[in-house]
Parts: sequence; C-alpha cells; structure tokens
Amino acid sequence: MFESDEDVEDRRELSDRFSELARVLAPRGVPWTAERLVMSAQRSTPHAEAAGVTVLSRGVGRQTVGGTSDLAYRVDHWQYTTGEGPCLDAARRRDHIVWVDDLSIDRRWPKFARQAVRDVGVRGMFSVPLHLADESPAALNFYATRPHVLSNDDLGVGAVFATFVALALDAQLARRESTQLRTALETNRQIGTAVGILMARGTLTSAQAFEQLRQASMTTNRKLHDVALDVVDTGELVNPPKSGWHT
Repeated sequence: MFESDEDVEDRRELSDRFSELARVLAPRGVPWTAERLVMSAQRSTPHAEAAGVTVLSRGVGRQTVGGTSDLAYRVDHWQYTTGEGPCLDAARRRDHIVWVDDLSIDRRWPKFARQAVRDVGVRGMFSVPLHLADESPAALNFYATRPHVLSNDDLGVGAVFATFVALALDAQLARRESTQLRTALETNRQIGTAVGILMARGTLTSAQAFEQLRQASMTTNRKLHDVALDVVDTGELVNPPKSGWHT
C-alpha cells in the first residue's frame, strides 16, 4: 500500500509539531512555562491564529494566561463580560473539547458570538479542558478568524499540548506558593525577633511588645514587617507610640 503525497506531507507536518513540543520541553536551563507552551501550541496548530488559557480561579476570578496575541484577550473579554462561550463551557464541564466551526451561525452562545464576530472578527474556536491540581476550571483555547479551517488534526495537537500546559500551570502555582510561604516565614521570623528585642529592653510581655510594634506601624503608616526589620537592625523602635507601654 502506497502513501499519497498528501499523506506524506500530513505525516511530516505532524512530526514537525511534536518536534516543536520536544524542543520546548527539552532542558536548557530555562523552565518550560505555561506561556512558552501556549506559544508553541499555537505555532504547532497551523490553522489557529492565536491561543491562550482561560482560568476560573476562586481567588482571582476569570483570567486569560499566556495569550499569544491581542485576539485571545479580546475574545476572552467578551466571554467574561457575557458570561458565556466555548472557553467557559470547556473549563466548567471538563469532559470534552468544545469546537465551533463558525461563530456567525452558531446559536449556542448568542450574546458572546454576536460581540466576538462583530468586534474581534473571530469565527472558529476550540477549547480543550485542563485538569489542574487545585481543581480550578481551566481550558486551552485556539482561535481563527476564518470559518471551517480548524481540523481534527488541530484538535489532536491541541489536546496533547493541553496536558503539558496543565502541568506547567501546576508547577508555576507550586513555585509561587513556595515563594509566598518563604516570604511569610521570613516576615514572621523578623517580627518574632523584634518582639524578643523589645521584651529584652523592657519589662514587657510578648503581647505588649507586639502591640508596640503594631501601634508604631499604624502611627508611621508603614508595614508591620518594615517596622520590625528596623528594630532588628537598630535595636530601637523608631517613633514609639506615645501611649501604652514604652521601652
């Protein structure tokens, strides 16, 4: 059985797309972030003109991550504004890819479709659900300004990239949480040290020393951590409160 020239070309294109994924994931001393993967996903999906990730976070709300162009952010803006659209459906339901061949005739999201076609010019879309560790609803989205161009091959490539985008988002969240935890621990350590210094300088309980720090923070309109850091560096409470306990 002989392969046609078209079959050979399709196979070559598919190989190129996964070679692109391998290049992004290869260790080069640069972490493979969700933003880099989204860009690579868009380049590897020839009929998509833009890509991005929709995340519905309980703490942050609806947001677009790693949009490859203004098109992605503008389309998502209308989804968030109207409360409907393929990205939101895919993120919330999490069980299948949402594919739109032509938004100008699709009737599933009338408010969103009207705004997206008129103001952005987008016609085709598909959204792949992402399964994040913290269970925040999310989807990897691809956009085209021409109808009937996004193919099954595009969906297949998008689905493969979606797995790695989800892993990258989880890794970025873990790094951010680790940084925040280290910052919080360092802040608490500095405050605890300052409380100890104030206790040693006067006949104060820990509660009384902390209250002095708090009052100094309010009086000087500075963060509590910054006031505590001054005490640690100088051994003195700058601008101590004029009432209450004193050192």
